Amino acid sequence: MPMNTPAASGNDSRLYVYALAGIGTAPGFMQEFHGELSRRLAASTGFTAAGGLLYPYGEWSRSVRRQIWEVWRDIRLPAGAWARSYGVAAVRRELEPAARGSGPVVLVGHSGGGTAAVHAADMLLAADPERPVAVVQIGSPRSPVPPVLQEATVYCYACGPDGRGRDPVCRLGSWRAAGEPRGRLPVGRAVWRKPGQLVPLPIAGRHPDYFRGHLRAAGGASNLELALETVEKHIQGLWPQLFGEEERAPFS
Repeated sequence: MPMNTPAASGNDSRLYVYALAGIGTAPGFMQEFHGELSRRLAASTGFTAAGGLLYPYGEWSRSVRRQIWEVWRDIRLPAGAWARSYGVAAVRRELEPAARGSGPVVLVGHSGGGTAAVHAADMLLAADPERPVAVVQIGSPRSPVPPVLQEATVYCYACGPDGRGRDPVCRLGSWRAAGEPRGRLPVGRAVWRKPGQLVPLPIAGRHPDYFRGHLRAAGGASNLELALETVEKHIQGLWPQLFGEEERAPFS
């Protein structure tokens, strides 16, 4: 049963769903995840799913050392300079349908792809500040989130049964934007550019395993199913604020 969504501005009935892979990944990585997430969101919202699978830093055929350098450089871009992101430059052409459209956009990035997802969302909002855009980062390094995106960004990280994080990539980087004054403020007054929600994922395995359909988490669900359910749930939670409405019929 489609969700009671408003008509998209400009008569655009498409929901743009993109999955952005991290560095050194195999061709087709995240393909199953992207296809199933697109299907679920389209069925729940009544929109037509568009978008695709993106490799902002390249597949495993490209120099991994170069990819690491590009991600690290993108993480450390000064505040307001995210338009210079290597990750965005690499996928700008693939994002053109979303840039030309007006329907909602969902960007899900794994590892370094999560940094590129934030930068791509910032690019889309710079062109249209009223655009409904949501970002989900999964197993990503810490990189600053622009203020306009903070409430619409969800950060997921692998954890053990005790809830403690166990993905080393999630310890890299910082949520403080380079170029912002540090001063001598007390710690409690420091300005951080964190995602709006931090969500633990009790998957089996570690960083490369978030989307494994053959690995079973403690509750019996596969890692893939757990990732899908978590992302869908949080996109559902973000939907009312993306459209600026207080009440919305739930997904079904």
